[in-house]
Amino acid sequence: MLKLFYFALVGTAGFLIDTLFLYLFKEFLGLYLARAISFSVAVFATWFLNRRLTFKEEAATNNKGKEFFNYLAFMLIGGVVNYSSYSISVFYSSLMATYPVFAVAIGSICGLAVNFTTSSLFVFKKKQLP
Repeated sequence: MLKLFYFALVGTAGFLIDTLFLYLFKEFLGLYLARAISFSVAVFATWFLNRRLTFKEEAATNNKGKEFFNYLAFMLIGGVVNYSSYSISVFYSSLMATYPVFAVAIGSICGLAVNFTTSSLFVFKKKQLP
């Protein structure tokens, strides 16, 4: 349960980073491209924070480069859930399009379960000793 708490805490930081970058770029790039960029920045930030906080024991034995690319690959699965929920929200709701922070929150919540499960099972698993 503690790992889930830390994962949610890191996810909250990721949500804030995601939202910040979305708002920085949305006027220039539109709601969809800006979100793709903001999501990418948030993925890097959450990988870094999760390896330092949530999964620090497991991460200590992993190759950082390989671990990041595994994390990115699995976050893309959760990202599809996240981005789809976001896109549907802003497309069908003028309120969400006007205030996309709410759509980012919906997407983040939808992707949380997928991301925690894949991180725990596939990315930050402890190495087995021979």
